[in-house]
Amino acid sequence: MIVDQELDAVIRAGVFRNREHAIHEAIETLFLVRPQLRTEAAVELFRSGERNFIPDPDIIGDVVAPPQARPVPARPAPVPAPIVPPAVGVVASLLLGLVGGLIGGVAALAGWAAATRRRLRQPASAT
Repeated sequence: MIVDQELDAVIRAGVFRNREHAIHEAIETLFLVRPQLRTEAAVELFRSGERNFIPDPDIIGDVVAPPQARPVPARPAPVPAPIVPPAVGVVASLLLGLVGGLIGGVAALAGWAAATRRRLRQPASAT
């Protein structure tokens, strides 16, 4: 088969050490390109009892005693800022913004009405 010939040629070219190394890298690439195949393989290994998904205690270490919590240092309560009534300039600028928004809205509505109004059909003039 041509795939076997190509695989042998790549091995002879020195890209891989041997056939097993080439096949191993091809399978790893397949699992990277199609991750759903790795999931299907894991499910099948679990069903057949060849693999379980419970971590080995040698790997995760002793998890019986959780780490001790460190006490949170006490912080002084923040001092609230005094309530100051807004200055006249703030109220005036809010009113100016409100009036400007209303004028802009009316202008937009008038422009839309002028652009979409219906015009009566006029017959073409005869020459």
